[in-house]
Amino acid sequence: MKSVVLTLCNKKQEGWSYMEKIKVAIVGYGNIGQYALQAVQAAEDMELVGVIRHSAQAQQPKELEGICVVDSVEKLPAKPISKKIWKLWGSS
Repeated sequence: MKSVVLTLCNKKQEGWSYMEKIKVAIVGYGNIGQYALQAVQAAEDMELVGVIRHSAQAQQPKELEGICVVDSVEKLPAKPISKKIWKLWGSS
């Protein structure tokens, strides 16, 4: 399974850039997705908006308790303004 991290928000205002928390979604929750979750939770400049999994309706692991788990990007509570995708690991 592939794991990717989507950044969902960066803003510019009045000719200068400022950074709000980067809204992040994790796609896939295998071994790499678990490490991505830990990294995002530890980063002060990132906010996790959700995890995308095929098994979004099934019982989720304890570490995903309280986190929005959906089966498609469209169902995330924060909608992408600009989408950048970083492939962390995996093959199709």
